[in-house]
Amino acid sequence: MTKSTTKGIPPDRFYRAIREGTKEVIDTEMLQLERIAVQRSPSGVSGSLRQRWNYTPFDGKQATLGQSQRYFLPVELGRKPGKGISEVGQRAVARWAKLKAGITDPKDARSFAYLLSEKYKRKGREPQPIIDLQPNLEPKPGGELDKAFKEIDRGLDNLKPG
Repeated sequence: MTKSTTKGIPPDRFYRAIREGTKEVIDTEMLQLERIAVQRSPSGVSGSLRQRWNYTPFDGKQATLGQSQRYFLPVELGRKPGKGISEVGQRAVARWAKLKAGITDPKDARSFAYLLSEKYKRKGREPQPIIDLQPNLEPKPGGELDKAFKEIDRGLDNLKPG
């Protein structure tokens, strides 16, 4: 039977150090991206976007930064003319109008939501990039998501176990 020996860091310690270093790099950059996303989320009608970012730390296979609001993509990417706000969305806008815009009459709040929906139907909605996605849902070159991936790559390239 042949016996093998290694020089330097024992393999089990090497792989453990690589795993821990990888986790640290990915978690650090993704948490930074989450802070940027929260900071850049609009606060008007879409104000609850700020509270709905959630990060699941790296588990050895993946790390996830997600947004639980259904209207995130229309805010991020904008919308073309021709489609207004859904009925559910109009109710949410009416609630916002009562809470934040000082519209006390429920009928006026519903009217505000309807008029906003009609405006979006006529003119569309300009994008308000938060993490700079492109319409095909890829990171925009130079955007926040692209920068985070580049920082992760840079950090992983610089990993030196030991």
